[in-house]
Amino acid sequence: MFVVRGRRREMGFLNLRTARTWIFMFGWIFVFLLAGCQTGRIVNGVFVYEQKGYKVNLLPADWIRNDKEGFDLFYFHRKLSATVGLAVQCGRPTNASLKILTRHLLFGLSDKTILATRERKLSGISMLETLVSVRLGKTRVKMSLVVLKKGNCIYDLEYVARPDVFDIGTADFHRMVDSFALM
Repeated sequence: MFVVRGRRREMGFLNLRTARTWIFMFGWIFVFLLAGCQTGRIVNGVFVYEQKGYKVNLLPADWIRNDKEGFDLFYFHRKLSATVGLAVQCGRPTNASLKILTRHLLFGLSDKTILATRERKLSGISMLETLVSVRLGKTRVKMSLVVLKKGNCIYDLEYVARPDVFDIGTADFHRMVDSFALM
């Protein structure tokens, strides 16, 4: 119990000042937790995601950047009706091969045909690029899938377009892939 203007009042175990202090403290803790879940940031045309340990150049202005669940970066090109996405998943380290990780990206897609695969080094790490033709609903598309892994993170870069315009956007996608660097 405490006295307010000559009257006695009960407030339970917290008085008003203590309650405000707790709310203030939890508010700042929440802000710091959100900062820890922060996404990447753009620095001089480069997307930097320190928590996931990478940086990559942004695509040219004709690629429109959008938010898409599951992707750190996602672009759409209006004229080409094409997309480019960068997704990174960090968790437990995996012993799965790059080929198996690429197959995971193709689960649920129908009428798949692998057109080409290419292994090379990217940021000193082995990567696998797979060119595939698939059917998305009623539409046939080509996909270029680039997969690499380091530590407990798996990095997927994806380019999807109709076959008749696929080659037009390939150069932009490859410039982005070539700029990808682990930190």
